[in-house]
Amino acid sequence: MKFFRTEKYHIDFQKTKMMGPNAMLITEELLCNLELRPVMTALDIGCGLSLSSLLVAKEFGMRVFACDLWVDPAENFAFYKKINMEKQIIPMRVDFTKDIPFSSGYFDLIVSVDSFHYFSDKINFAEKILPLLKKNGTFAAAFPVLISDEIPHVLKDWFGDEVTMMHTLDWWKDYFESQGAVIDECGYCECTEKAWSDWFLCTENEYAMADKAFADRGALSEISIAKFIIKSNM
Repeated sequence: MKFFRTEKYHIDFQKTKMMGPNAMLITEELLCNLELRPVMTALDIGCGLSLSSLLVAKEFGMRVFACDLWVDPAENFAFYKKINMEKQIIPMRVDFTKDIPFSSGYFDLIVSVDSFHYFSDKINFAEKILPLLKKNGTFAAAFPVLISDEIPHVLKDWFGDEVTMMHTLDWWKDYFESQGAVIDECGYCECTEKAWSDWFLCTENEYAMADKAFADRGALSEISIAKFIIKSNM
């Protein structure tokens, strides 16, 4: 697919906001087949430094609540003010394993890039996340998955204790369906290879270079980035 929205932003700018495989690229693929309108409201779970929130707000005209547990909301707000988007993107610090400060039925779209797998085992998806969507709203998530059930040593070395969060695409499909979710689309992201290669362009980022060292050992042949589009029928 063509990533004409992401390509509007210079790669040098994107690099300053990356915290892993290019979230702007992944977000564009996640949303490419959805009917989104400027009157809609979105929740970005695990927004990081806001590449995903920026694309949703700027390219689709939506109002976005940009939530992250680790990134200081003040840092993101300063960025939004700099680009005159502070009225459209609202930064918040939210721990989704605890009380969530949003009403049920509030959002048309919930997007989560490279974050849902970190806390999915600590929540009931059907009770905690799905109710936040309006009727016919959409949950769109992308995160790394295993290619096979066997976890090779290179992934254990790379992810350490967090490797227990890694599962196959089929495992995640069963997980969502067990929660009563209606999966509209699931599969591997077409942009997986480019998303990672963009991240490895961040040569001054120690985390990117550490990830690249594992990629050079063949780690990326053992994982992919999966996407799930789930519709709310509540």
